[in-house]
Amino acid sequence: MADIRMSIEDRLSDVELLIKHERHDGALAMLMIAIAASARKVYPRTMKSFDRPGDKMGDAESFKYFLGSRIKSIIQNNSAGPYPRNSSFKIEFRNKILDIESIIYTYCRNFLIHEAVMVP
Repeated sequence: MADIRMSIEDRLSDVELLIKHERHDGALAMLMIAIAASARKVYPRTMKSFDRPGDKMGDAESFKYFLGSRIKSIIQNNSAGPYPRNSSFKIEFRNKILDIESIIYTYCRNFLIHEAVMVP
């Protein structure tokens, strides 16, 4: 019987294939899934929330901390490590000043995954 487990590497291969066939929305959706899965490897569901003491870390918190720390690490050319840290890069979006990772989570990931559309 074939191994049917999916992996993050499989999602990234899907991203490359979708880009090759000019299916950019699908590639971005697969990339959001790969980021969420990577975030859960670093911040597992059993981990306590940094934002809400006493609760477990939710999907949004793990996604944003994971992505934010990676953005900061890449842009500042340093190692952010797997601890809570936002990117510290804020932009004005829809009359609010938001972290880049919050915009990506809320307006890219959520709309693509839950409503199958880009930012309305």
